[in-house]
Amino acid sequence: MALACLSLLKQRKGKKRMRMRSFCAAVGLVAAAALTGCNETENARRTTSLCGDGWRFTKDAGGTLKAAAADFDDAAWQTVEVPHDWAISGPFDPETYGGSGKLPWRGVGWYRRTFTVPEGTEHAELVFDGAMAEPRVYVDGQEAGFWALGYNAFTVDVSRFLKPGKTAYALAVHLQNVPESSRWYPGAGLYRPVTLVTGPKTGLKTWGTFVRTTALSATGARVTATEALRGTAEKAELRWTVRGPDGKAVAAVSRDAARLAEVTGVLDVPAPRLWTPETPHLYTLVSEFVVAGRVRDRRTTRFGIRTVSATAEGFRLNGVVRKFRGVCLHHDLGPLGAAFNRAAFRRQVRLLKDMGCDAIRTAHNMPASWQMDICDEMGMLVMAESFDMWAYPKCRNGYARFFVDWWARDLTNLVLNHRNHPSIVMWSIGNEVPEQNLPDGLDLTRRMQDLCHVLDPTRPVTQGLDQVDHAVRTGVLQQMDVVGLN
Repeated sequence: MALACLSLLKQRKGKKRMRMRSFCAAVGLVAAAALTGCNETENARRTTSLCGDGWRFTKDAGGTLKAAAADFDDAAWQTVEVPHDWAISGPFDPETYGGSGKLPWRGVGWYRRTFTVPEGTEHAELVFDGAMAEPRVYVDGQEAGFWALGYNAFTVDVSRFLKPGKTAYALAVHLQNVPESSRWYPGAGLYRPVTLVTGPKTGLKTWGTFVRTTALSATGARVTATEALRGTAEKAELRWTVRGPDGKAVAAVSRDAARLAEVTGVLDVPAPRLWTPETPHLYTLVSEFVVAGRVRDRRTTRFGIRTVSATAEGFRLNGVVRKFRGVCLHHDLGPLGAAFNRAAFRRQVRLLKDMGCDAIRTAHNMPASWQMDICDEMGMLVMAESFDMWAYPKCRNGYARFFVDWWARDLTNLVLNHRNHPSIVMWSIGNEVPEQNLPDGLDLTRRMQDLCHVLDPTRPVTQGLDQVDHAVRTGVLQQMDVVGLN
């Protein structure tokens, strides 16, 4: 499959004139850096990984277990480490359809563990980077959340279950993989990281940071940062500090945030070290939410200074036309299974770069966050794909069951979760979907592409088309920012 057909790119916007200004003197940066870490409240943000051990797992052969209760006895269950793929260890079933691996990924599974929060915690949130499939999350026996698509990241706000004086809570996750729901081996279980985020009632919203390069010249870069807030506060401000690849502060700015749900600041970075596959330089944005002089919340976000555009001449990275030398890469790690392993993926990237590859299409679903972190660090261009099917099914029990009610939520999570990764240069809204040949295909295409533009106006959108004559007839092909031809 081709990564994209760049000869059919449309010119979307003209070049904008840039005016770069010196942002602040070095003494100002030192002062801003000195502020970081002072006057912090006791109820500040904490991020706790729930990966590794501490989990218990069982397959529920009959689908009848009532394992959500806080006092459920799971002592006889298997002890596992997350990320975990329950199916990769087999056994193989020679009578099962081979396209999905002949491995026992179908069925129901349960995971359980205990998580703890600091005393006095006001807000608690569980972040699942992916759970295969149809995860239902329970806290102390009560259902806390559900997500339909096993490939996507999602969050579950569990603040309503917190009780004064209580710090330990029972977490249970129910998963089910139904037959004929995948065209390849999907894996099964909590195959990507799980994280607990705790903090103040009012603070920085999860996936609420958006940092992007809005102007670039030979001498400087303009970086725009937007923060979405959870709740509002009086006498509030947002402080941002940009740290260079060496960890030193290179720019800082603050903005009034009183009674605001979203705040934007602009930072001018002198002599930027640009992100490219050959020079994957990474900066860090430190975001602080300050109320009455005290830091209520803080988050760090890695990003790269770079621009991307789709022009009539081709794809441009930092204004320079270049071609993709890419591959389509599914989410599993072959015989290691679907449980994400950072060392194994780093090896994949090294092998790809050694053979001259500089781009990956995440065929045909949402990527893992760890995967994109590594692409940022090692220098790979990424087309982040979303769906293998829309409402018209490719297999009997696939995502088509959920598409109408879930596509907007899934695209939103994909973009919000991943839009700060410099490695991602393009969004893909689908792979060979039959709707390219159907009456409603153009409307769906337009709505999905428009949503991507609203959430992230800095990247073009494509989809993989395999019925070119039909896609031209329906207008789907002409609608795309970038025409993708499989």
